Amino acid sequence: MNVQFATEELERLYSTPQAELRGKQRLPQQVITQYKKLVTLLLALVAPEDLRQFKGLRYEPLKGKRKGQCSLRLNDQYRLIVVPLNEETVRIVIYEISKHYE
Repeated sequence: MNVQFATEELERLYSTPQAELRGKQRLPQQVITQYKKLVTLLLALVAPEDLRQFKGLRYEPLKGKRKGQCSLRLNDQYRLIVVPLNEETVRIVIYEISKHYE
């Protein structure tokens, strides 16, 4: 799947080695580790709907003001917000990492 990052910070979080990020981020280390694993998984998949086979990620469309976006679970508190652009080109935009219910 083709993955785009909505911000430079999200791209930097993925591309920078874990050791260089320690102590410099507002996110817990565990969340950053899960984020990197999830982006790697997204790159390996063929279509956004393939995420449904991973029940623990809880891939689901969002409602209300976040309509058109989907969420993936990073841990109990944090979600990765993504925007599937369309089914033909199979692109997904990583929009943000958000603390659930904040």
